[in-house]
Amino acid sequence: MGRKWSRALFLRWSVRDMPELELFESEQQRRQAIQEIEIESNNPFNAGVWIALVIGIVTVAAVRWVAKRVVPLLDLPPGIDTAVHILIILVTIVVVLRALNRWGTARELRAKLLEVGVPVCMYCGYCLRGLAPGARGCPECGRTIDERAATLLEQSDVEPTGR
Repeated sequence: MGRKWSRALFLRWSVRDMPELELFESEQQRRQAIQEIEIESNNPFNAGVWIALVIGIVTVAAVRWVAKRVVPLLDLPPGIDTAVHILIILVTIVVVLRALNRWGTARELRAKLLEVGVPVCMYCGYCLRGLAPGARGCPECGRTIDERAATLLEQSDVEPTGR
């Protein structure tokens, strides 16, 4: 129970202030999307979990290697140098986990927006409402519009809102 709670708390901390959250049409849709992402993130067979694990291990190993060479140059007392070394690794772990979580979650939130009928660019998150049906590229990043977003654009005649 505590493990799931801590993952949910980390996810909520990680996604706060993401612009994609503002594009949901209701608070209920927003909460539902976050809840579904929480459930998906707890799946150990999710490729994203394994990719994050590998990136995390490689990053920590690299930071540990660098810290072993840099911390002694600071000429710190014996107990303090170990504490600084551990602190550097812990800060790196938190920063890497948050970055990986935000990176993957942004894409998942965009997919959830498409599911509820909000046309967004899957690459940059730009709201595509009001874009002419048949438009090929996102006005924000220039990438090709996802098929699901293109279908939503064809079905709507809403005024442009941007992000």
